[in-house]
Amino acid sequence: MVLSYYALLTLIMTYPLIRNFTTHFLGDGGDTYTYIWHFWYFKQQVLQWQNPFFTDYIYFPIGASLFFTSYPLVNTMFAALLLMATLDIVVIGNVLFLLAFILSGYCAFLLVDYLTQNKWAALLAGTVYAFCPYHMAHLLGHFDLILVHWLPLFVLFFLKMNRPEGTVRQAVIAGSIAFLTAIDSAYYYAVFLIFFVGLFYLYQLRNRHSRREYADWRHVKKVLAMASTSLLLIAPIVAMAYQHARAGYYDKVEGWLGANDFVSDVSAFFLPSHLHPYWQPLVAWRYERFGSGVEGIVFIGWLVTLLTLIACVYLARRQPALRLWRFLFVAFVILSLGPTLHFNGKYVFVFDDLAISIPLPFFLVHFIPVLGHVRCPSRFAIMFMLCAAVLVGYTCSWLQQKLGKRVRTFGLIYALTTMTILIEYLSIPYPLCAARITTKAFQVLAQDKTPGTILEIPLVLCDGTASRGYRDAESFSTYTQITHNKKRIGGYISRGLNKPLNYIEQFPVIRNILDLEEGKAVPLEELDNDRQSLPELIRKTALKYIVVYPGHHNTAYFDYVAKVFNLRGPIFQDEEGYFIRLCSAGPRRYRKHYRP
Repeated sequence: MVLSYYALLTLIMTYPLIRNFTTHFLGDGGDTYTYIWHFWYFKQQVLQWQNPFFTDYIYFPIGASLFFTSYPLVNTMFAALLLMATLDIVVIGNVLFLLAFILSGYCAFLLVDYLTQNKWAALLAGTVYAFCPYHMAHLLGHFDLILVHWLPLFVLFFLKMNRPEGTVRQAVIAGSIAFLTAIDSAYYYAVFLIFFVGLFYLYQLRNRHSRREYADWRHVKKVLAMASTSLLLIAPIVAMAYQHARAGYYDKVEGWLGANDFVSDVSAFFLPSHLHPYWQPLVAWRYERFGSGVEGIVFIGWLVTLLTLIACVYLARRQPALRLWRFLFVAFVILSLGPTLHFNGKYVFVFDDLAISIPLPFFLVHFIPVLGHVRCPSRFAIMFMLCAAVLVGYTCSWLQQKLGKRVRTFGLIYALTTMTILIEYLSIPYPLCAARITTKAFQVLAQDKTPGTILEIPLVLCDGTASRGYRDAESFSTYTQITHNKKRIGGYISRGLNKPLNYIEQFPVIRNILDLEEGKAVPLEELDNDRQSLPELIRKTALKYIVVYPGHHNTAYFDYVAKVFNLRGPIFQDEEGYFIRLCSAGPRRYRKHYRP
């Protein structure tokens, strides 16, 4: 019944997906396509007994490591198995998206039911956790970030382990869940569990009695069992990732990249999501001021904030168990604020001609190995929302006890509370993106079974921190490989652009295409040199087709490509404006200085 309840709410909160289940994906078409590509690519590699953690389908011929990209491994393996059973990739993707919400609600339900021994309270807490604006916002394209069900499941077994009667078996389960979090969710969430464990013991060891209890060998043995389990399980993956890093496929992120940009603005805690059907016109401009996109959506909810405050201020004085969750809630809120305080889109404040920034604890976290890799502090929002869900559960349980036998009164209040929270969290109609590739150009490419690489115009090579070329359509370009199954010179991964970029940019033609797309000029002498180097490019990259996307035919970079390659008209053009042209290198020379 509980799973059915969350399934029903999920279908409501993701409407109109249910009406477009076999034709569209949830999301705005950003990274959604990349995650679906992962499903397809993993299946392809496994069936061919190839390494699924490396690909030359993008950045051909040098390829790229997938160890450092957003790769939800458990879900990807499950999707690959379903694809092997010839199930439809669109249906598989949508089922996994919806399951992420159903399971997150259910796992939060299990945690709060364990803490409060009240199923109604747990049901409400699961609703808060599963459908909070942070979760709904990242459904737009961050599939790894919506896999939040592992977090409450880990916390559940971690708390059980820490009881005096807790067992080593529970510690092993907690360690296994931490491992699953690391390989299936964003690596951020694995780091967040480290923060949770550290903050938990920091709070518990505040007095002498607790220090004696947790220093006991029986408890130390459980902690060691949990840590060793997770480390032993993750060790082979870390070893393989280290090999890829040594080969140059990992780019170390220097400085503060994103750490002071993708933060929780104080005003955003009380600002509804820009996906809300009623509030969107009023709040959209505020989120534009923040400049952090979906990373800035950390709305707690007005009613949830009230219920959380009741638990923190009133109930915590009577129920000592709540004080831990109050501490954790405040700690994660502070961590989500980032290294400096942001308010209304600003982090530099002027007082009598004195410009200052207010440093926060995350400033110190930045310098701690592993923990300092968190470049989006606002993602701590999922942790304080988990704490808020627990506190809401305690408040609901207290209210039911206070009302006693007035069942109808409690039922009415409970129903109104649930409805109000869902209305505050509303994101319908939820954005959808087309899942079916009906473009005839890609179907024509698919009919050619001989090897050959595609050069797409516009061309882009990018990762999550840097890009070269015209980035807007890259995720969809990757997704088209599911149809045409051709390798590409362009590509997108989360991390590790430098090595493939350095290799591919050694070809003058590619380098100049990227420069023209970025608004730079290509002088005359470059054109003559490029024509001389063209045979080497075609030979080393096995270049066979040039695909020109709609809207890019009357551009400087297309003009450059047409003349350098001496293109002799399209071999195919569909009604959407896609061109496919065969590559050829002619002897003509040009006397023109190309500018965008």
